[in-house]
Amino acid sequence: MEAELSLSYWLFQPELWVILGIILIVVDIMVGFGLIVLPVGVAALLVGVALYGDSRQLFGDANLFTSWCMILILFAVLSIVALGLIRLAFQRSKSDGDDINRY
Repeated sequence: MEAELSLSYWLFQPELWVILGIILIVVDIMVGFGLIVLPVGVAALLVGVALYGDSRQLFGDANLFTSWCMILILFAVLSIVALGLIRLAFQRSKSDGDDINRY
């Protein structure tokens, strides 16, 4: 019972990360925070997939996540990368079209 109450137990659950990612993506779509929460939701989904793959040993016999610090570092790095890629994609799509305010 004590294991379920610790933070490190919950950080290793892929279901938690998938649920968190879905909630963040839906909140960003519904509320429209301006693509601030969307990359964090995408990163949470990717962390969930990585944890699932690691628990099923899809990446080989090596355990990629040995501590909760590795999970949080992966989450932070994926959030920054997703933020950069989404911003780059939307800046490129905005510059392709003709702007009505450009004279």
